[in-house]
Amino acid sequence: MIILTGVPKIETDHLTLKMIEYQDAKSMFENLTSDERITDKRISPAHQSISETVKRLNTIINLNEMRNHCFWGIFLSESGDLIGEIDLYNFDYTTGNCDVSYSIGYRWWNQGFGTEALRAVIYFI
Repeated sequence: MIILTGVPKIETDHLTLKMIEYQDAKSMFENLTSDERITDKRISPAHQSISETVKRLNTIINLNEMRNHCFWGIFLSESGDLIGEIDLYNFDYTTGNCDVSYSIGYRWWNQGFGTEALRAVIYFI
């Protein structure tokens, strides 16, 4: 059974998954939300301004606080750079299932970071 008590910090060999915060807005905009290569498979189109990313961060932070959503920023452990995001949502408490979604910035594609983050979150569940 899944019981959410917040968004824990998770560390892997190369990554740190932690709660994303407002000070991450610029990196999130530059590395993720403004890039059509990343957003073309997502529900929302690429952001045209950082204010759109700040609005999205506001929604993410509120969902995390309500504890019915678990959203992490994916940061490189060595440099601290925000390179992606991963989240759990649509929790079914009767079966213990949920959905997962993640995005990795284009510069970091095909380097195994998405797989590493997903494994860490699956282990967390």
